[in-house]
Amino acid sequence: MTPFTPERACALLRKACLTLELPATGARLLRLSENASFRLGSSPVVVRIGRSPAKTAVAARELAVARRLAEGDVPVVRPLGDATEPTSVEGHPVTLWHWVEPGDRAPGVADLARLLRLLHDQPGPPPALLGAPKPLTLSEQRLDAATDLPPADRTFFRALVADLTAAYAELEYRLPQGVIHGDAHLGNLLGGAGAAVLADLEMAAVGPREWDLVPVALARERFARSEQDHRTFTDAYGYDITAWSGFTVLRTIRELYVTVWLAQNRGHDRAAAAEYALRRDSLRKGHDAARWNAF
Repeated sequence: MTPFTPERACALLRKACLTLELPATGARLLRLSENASFRLGSSPVVVRIGRSPAKTAVAARELAVARRLAEGDVPVVRPLGDATEPTSVEGHPVTLWHWVEPGDRAPGVADLARLLRLLHDQPGPPPALLGAPKPLTLSEQRLDAATDLPPADRTFFRALVADLTAAYAELEYRLPQGVIHGDAHLGNLLGGAGAAVLADLEMAAVGPREWDLVPVALARERFARSEQDHRTFTDAYGYDITAWSGFTVLRTIRELYVTVWLAQNRGHDRAAAAEYALRRDSLRKGHDAARWNAF
């Protein structure tokens, strides 16, 4: 499989713009993760390109979820036009979204808590297209995609997935289940402080609301976010997940998730390789207090 590098993403963007009759001149890459997101240079449009053809069904579902949540007055990023299916470019799904203008101040943890409350408190039955969350499935897929992973690493992570799968099945939650974002970190907020919207709805599901509270807590414990940020978030949301006995299990699932993402990039990015090794060793050796670097 061709690595999903910035160069590859830019080549796909040019072909996508030709197909969609959009100007590619001046487009800039905003983010490269599970998708490559580009802001067009001549219009307030964002083009998102899925990492692989396997993302096609996910992209279609994300379009539907975004429209459904917007109808429920949840501030989310809005699809452009009325397409219900992504455009395919060399098998990669391509979707179009309205550009959200950044504010004078970046949104913070209080904005994230407020938006999660709006999402979690959605009245009525959840959208039928949302299934149960599968927090370990994407990590398994990423391990499969990391074809050059050392055998010892693969063995370690496969064993960790098995242990976490068993532990996850035994969790007893305190919060009611409902619609969740699935990947609720500050990087998935767009706009400005006080007027932010939720983006990247690929992992939206119906499940334990505790899952959406893990990223902020993990940011304090692994990425040196301040204790004040943690308190601000928990006060605004109304619940401190770190006081719950199941937090360690969800924390480790999230740590695995952000580590194996780097595993699929380590072969063509030195910085990703170094950070991957740091995180792998922390997990392998049980160094729960080791600091990681945002990536």
